[in-house]
Amino acid sequence: MEFRYTDAERRALAEAVPDPEWLDAIDDWGRLVKFAQYNEFRADKTGYIARQLERTARECLEEETAFRSSKEETDHIHEIAHLARKLRTLLRKPSTYRPSFALAYFGLSMLEDDEEHSVPHLYRHEVFLSLLDDLISNESRAAEGFAAWRSSDAFSSKHHPGFARFVDAAIISWQVWTDKPAGASKEGGPAVRFLCAAVNPLLTFAEQRGLGLRRGGRLTEAGAGRLFEEIRRLDLPLSGE
Repeated sequence: MEFRYTDAERRALAEAVPDPEWLDAIDDWGRLVKFAQYNEFRADKTGYIARQLERTARECLEEETAFRSSKEETDHIHEIAHLARKLRTLLRKPSTYRPSFALAYFGLSMLEDDEEHSVPHLYRHEVFLSLLDDLISNESRAAEGFAAWRSSDAFSSKHHPGFARFVDAAIISWQVWTDKPAGASKEGGPAVRFLCAAVNPLLTFAEQRGLGLRRGGRLTEAGAGRLFEEIRRLDLPLSGE
């Protein structure tokens, strides 16, 4: 079952996004640059907003389903390298059919030259074994790269990746549709109401499927305001700034 907003939830989202009157003050080229899909937005504001967010929500749910902790991720990298070493050893063993199992499996590849003649090029087994060598030799680099990627975004590392990604996409979308920076007020406002309306149905949907997208449960307007403040404190780029 795919995530979809109900009719009531769609209306709440649309009501939290001001009509794009700012588009009337710029020419056609400006509208294309600032908001290329403005005609679709104006023709069906409620449906357009819901469709954009639903697509992102599904991607984030897939990401959360595949989520691993840092330790699990590192262990998985080491497991892949271990299996690659084992496979390389097995493929290098001789067979009764060919000098090695790798050659028996992959054989000889052919390459068409400029004269349109088939000429021997590379043994496919050598290419495959070379790829295994690269995978094994890059084991440490891959683990370090994943760790660096995790730590490079303090917002995503603090929140569940799927939730962080959805919040980021929702905020950027709101700013594109309104041509305004998202507010950082704990007292509420259109951006805060919009974020709550976008996030809470997704949290409920995820929870029903055993996924905890947000440790703090449902998002209140005060919580949404704190998210905006947190993003600004971390100096993360927001559209339009």
